[in-house]
Amino acid sequence: MKNLQATFFQYLGSLLPQKQSLAVEIADILGISVDAAYRRLRGETGISLEELVVISKQFSISLDTVLALQTGSVSFQVTDFDETPRDFKIYLQQMLDLILQANLFDNKQMYYLCKDLTFFHFYLYPELAAFKTFFWNKTIYNLPEYRTEQFSLKEYPFKECYQLGQRIIAEYNKIPSVEMWHEESLNSTLSQIEYYYHSGYFKTDDEMNQVLDALLNCLNHIQHQLELGYKFSLGTVGEGEGTTLHVHMNEIVIGNNIIQLELNGNRQVFINYSVLGYLHTRDERINNKIMNDFQILLNRSYQISNVGERQRNYFFNRLKKRVKSLKIPLKKHQRKSLNK
Repeated sequence: MKNLQATFFQYLGSLLPQKQSLAVEIADILGISVDAAYRRLRGETGISLEELVVISKQFSISLDTVLALQTGSVSFQVTDFDETPRDFKIYLQQMLDLILQANLFDNKQMYYLCKDLTFFHFYLYPELAAFKTFFWNKTIYNLPEYRTEQFSLKEYPFKECYQLGQRIIAEYNKIPSVEMWHEESLNSTLSQIEYYYHSGYFKTDDEMNQVLDALLNCLNHIQHQLELGYKFSLGTVGEGEGTTLHVHMNEIVIGNNIIQLELNGNRQVFINYSVLGYLHTRDERINNKIMNDFQILLNRSYQISNVGERQRNYFFNRLKKRVKSLKIPLKKHQRKSLNK
């Protein structure tokens, strides 16, 4: 039993950045003194089954993973199970908390298989951020207060969500990334904009055009990052190199949106489901499998960051052309009224 207890706490210790004390964390979770926590860590005091369950829930880990029990099952922490009225600010705050925690680690790396445009980039510009937030609330969360509403930048700026998104981008920019994109990575956002237009969900044609202009600006910013091979915030290029960003084009499979974080050598993965939900696990077996599959795709993809200028320009020019094709030409009387 002592060996299993030592294995359990050794695993927990690997999940914390060096600056955090495992004894302090255990004391806080169990409501005991730090000395009592240390006695459990040293094996002087046995850990009860109830304590084991409480700690496992707090760290979102499965015991078969920790104790190397080969049960053939994988335990996931699941987001978005709560059926109470949803608040998108909470979703963004949870994402921010996750990235803030990752940035406490000295050695960190992100691997991102992108089915859609990278989530973090949606909050680069307020018009695109407002549209995506409105879309998620109205169409995905299906909130009743949005059921008969049209999208309007004036009525739905979602300033708090935009500010949270800006903080998320700032933290994302601190994590070195290897991302794999597909030719169809922009399709879902373009389809959402087009669907809203044909459904009459834009209050004015000009507001749709403003969202498309923001999307074009977003693509320009991403393209500039890929030319340099590192991340930087808007308006900060030239202020010193940022965190590395390696993007590869994958022409084989579209796949899911999957993010794998490697923190001080320990991996955890977030697998997207139902548009906004994520399955999260630290299970070593599934993490190794996902990393192996990612590397296989990577070996069959071509890089468009730093190098591959022709392929990169061709890719982004095609994307921008598709965005521009959705823009609505404004009539003369509309232009005059907009300029007043």
